[in-house]
Amino acid sequence: MDWLTHHEWLALLDQHGHLPGQPHELHLGIDATAFLRDIGIAPHITDYEESYPASLHRWYARVGELYLTIDLSASPADHDACTVTTRLPLDGYPWETLRAIEQLPNSIDLHDVWHIETPDDSTVTHVVIREDPRGFDSPVYRASSKLDANSLLDYLRCDSQVHYAVQKPDPDGNWQVWEHHDDGRLCIGNYPNRSSSVALACNLTRDGSKTIRVSSSNSPDLREYLVADGRVVSVSERKAEQCDEPKSRSHRF
Repeated sequence: MDWLTHHEWLALLDQHGHLPGQPHELHLGIDATAFLRDIGIAPHITDYEESYPASLHRWYARVGELYLTIDLSASPADHDACTVTTRLPLDGYPWETLRAIEQLPNSIDLHDVWHIETPDDSTVTHVVIREDPRGFDSPVYRASSKLDANSLLDYLRCDSQVHYAVQKPDPDGNWQVWEHHDDGRLCIGNYPNRSSSVALACNLTRDGSKTIRVSSSNSPDLREYLVADGRVVSVSERKAEQCDEPKSRSHRF
């Protein structure tokens, strides 16, 4: 593989107009310290227009005929994962991009997967999930068939400390995020799926100043998550009844 400078990347775009294929993102675990030591090339620091809403450190590379970018947050607090953007494979399953980028440094862990993008119009029959260290399971890949999901599962299990599994996708619902106060509770957001709602609650409680409950008002899933200090504290089963309307205004993030 070859590392490219920002100027070389821009020259490629000028020459070809755009790189062929559909953009394809993968969010992967990274040892940022080892990565910076391994590659020995300074990143391009993106500006506001390139990577709204946050600045990123970006590297450019070529693996055979495949071109890709690697983005790492400018904030050291988020240096546990990176985003690799390349092109969707023409043949095979979307996850098989992992095979195509196996020449990347070992400091990028191809078996520590947080998300693999799939086409918006694809039919989803199964999902591959991972255990999130914050106390809940999180979908990482939307598969078009059980074979698609199981083939990724086999690949990941070859060399991974992360627990993955295959399941049916969660039904859509209205998941509500409730912030608790001494005088009651406030609905601060409504979202269509469980995992993103719980992840948001974990992020909002990292400073230890609040407690949040996450539950659905209309999904068959009756689990209610209590979140504090950046992680799920407990999961309980609710009665099959609709949640109350919030006491005050609600905010969508």
